[in-house]
Amino acid sequence: MKTISPQPAISDYAHIGDCHSSALISKRGSIDWCCMPRIDNASCFGRLLDWENGGFCQLVPKHSFETARSYIDGTMILQTLFTTEKAQARLIDFFPMRKGGSQTPHQQIIRIVEGIHGKMKFNLHIAPRFDYGAIKPWIRRYKYTSFIALGGSNGLLISGDMPMRLQTPHQLTSTFYIESQKRLYLSLIYRKPEELDAEDVEVPAVDELDWRLYQTQNWWRNWISQGNIPQSFAVTAESQRKSGMTEQSSKTTATQSTTPTTDKTSTAIASPYAALLTRSALVLKALSNAPTGAIAAAATTSLPECHGGSRNWDYRYSWIRDSYFTVRALSWLGFDKETDGFRRFIERSSHSSTDGLKTLYGVGGETRLHEYTLPELSGFHGAKPIRVGNAAIDQLQLDIFGGLLDLALSSVRSGNSLGQDYWKFLMQIISTVNAVWHQPDCGIWEMRCEPRHFVHSKVMCWVALDRGIKLTEVLNKDVPLEQWRQTREAIRKAVEENGYDKERGVFIQAFGYSQMDAALLLLPMWGFLEYTDQRIVRTVDAIMQDLSEDGLLHRYPIGSDGLEGVEGVFLPCSFWLVICLARQGRLDLAHEIFQRTIATGNELGLFSEEYDTKGKEMLGNFPQALTHLSLIAAALNLQRAELASSHPL
Repeated sequence: MKTISPQPAISDYAHIGDCHSSALISKRGSIDWCCMPRIDNASCFGRLLDWENGGFCQLVPKHSFETARSYIDGTMILQTLFTTEKAQARLIDFFPMRKGGSQTPHQQIIRIVEGIHGKMKFNLHIAPRFDYGAIKPWIRRYKYTSFIALGGSNGLLISGDMPMRLQTPHQLTSTFYIESQKRLYLSLIYRKPEELDAEDVEVPAVDELDWRLYQTQNWWRNWISQGNIPQSFAVTAESQRKSGMTEQSSKTTATQSTTPTTDKTSTAIASPYAALLTRSALVLKALSNAPTGAIAAAATTSLPECHGGSRNWDYRYSWIRDSYFTVRALSWLGFDKETDGFRRFIERSSHSSTDGLKTLYGVGGETRLHEYTLPELSGFHGAKPIRVGNAAIDQLQLDIFGGLLDLALSSVRSGNSLGQDYWKFLMQIISTVNAVWHQPDCGIWEMRCEPRHFVHSKVMCWVALDRGIKLTEVLNKDVPLEQWRQTREAIRKAVEENGYDKERGVFIQAFGYSQMDAALLLLPMWGFLEYTDQRIVRTVDAIMQDLSEDGLLHRYPIGSDGLEGVEGVFLPCSFWLVICLARQGRLDLAHEIFQRTIATGNELGLFSEEYDTKGKEMLGNFPQALTHLSLIAAALNLQRAELASSHPL
């Protein structure tokens, strides 16, 4: 049987969530990371960041086993299949969902052990540790058959029909058998300690836990059905051979048709991207906050971007940039409600004023996210420091303005109304852009060195003016249009004169910094130039030459950001490269890089932020929204390019 190291790799984890909370579960059936009642709260199980003291909840066979994992189709319900020499059993893990759960969630994890054949012996260990492991809660009996864990301002109700006993005042254990066609249940409900202490919380019956599994499956499938994820498209046999689409694209993609065709005949085949698109959409939805419309950048904090630290950041907050990218990607798949939810979140959180606009927020709209470290935690595989909060909240990042205006224009063109208050807010943004576009900023990568005149940031200021002008044309508003046009042209002139290396014929990272930057791949996406403009083509080639490692891209040259250590390749950038190549008609290379990039995901179709090409390991926070949304954009652009090559005009 396969031996698994004591502390798993990032790729060994699965993610579950309920649009409020989040948890990571290892191949050994251990909840090693869980933050409730919100994704950006302190952990109640945090072994991910301190293997000895962080806390966990593990359900695992006692004897040697093999593991296979999958999600129930169209859901965020995880199933882990355990196989021993004589038996087989399934572990089902999920946050229960229900109608009305946006405001009144269950705040619960349900774990079900189901016997398939034979008789399997399981070990159960429950060791809650609140406040990132700082609090060992007091565990005691609750209403005869259950237990409660109390500590600080946190509490858990632990119930079900698995036999449990107190091993210590801070840990529950059990050993039990599961037989074929039988089920045993474990429920973990988060509640305030005063409610539990007063015995005001009802213990759910086993039948109710089964019903919540059914409800949750229906909830997720109902949500995914509201989208329009392409399941098939027509291509010619010739284009299939060129793209390799008659072969299995990935361990995570859908099975494809192998119907024989002639070169001149087009046929409908299963989209090789459908499974990846579906899983990425579900991950993005799970990372959202249902009550507020905020979208977390990732489910974790301080998973290292390099081995041993110290590039460890807290990504459990809602970045304006990542969020507008997310709702844009979801809208391409037909999920439009999320766009309005995010717009309302920004309007409320910023007080509808650019004076209150931050680069990121807590998922409840909080604006005080002071960054501090937890020196007592050992870190993921020893990577320190462990950070909570993010100092980037106070940075000047000029690119966020263009994204907000672009979303507004897309929303209006889709037939939605902005509202007078939000229109005034957008006008304030444009006024701000007019005043500050010429200033240096920290850029899309949030560099913690001296601000620079980043080309991408300047172009996004151009986007803000451009979308503002187009909005007024649609809405027929009275604005200083000529002034906006002059500023837009001034920005373009500055970029083309100061952000362009005339000798190489390529755009550069920043004024006075001739190095390449993968953010330049986004310039044609925003319409600043066409994908086929020779300046963009040369820039794409230069980025591949300067920033590639094993066919994947770094963000910028290693060591150029003023931080200690090195980092892995940045997966969203590789997907951006795929988009550029596809739109330039370089499909063979686009497919090759797409396959290399999706190969960095785990067998569940989950992706981290970065990847170590030498060690073949995930790096950075996980699962990462920016990677998943960039995958969506790359897959859709590849499919569009395939259709164009199959049906040339």
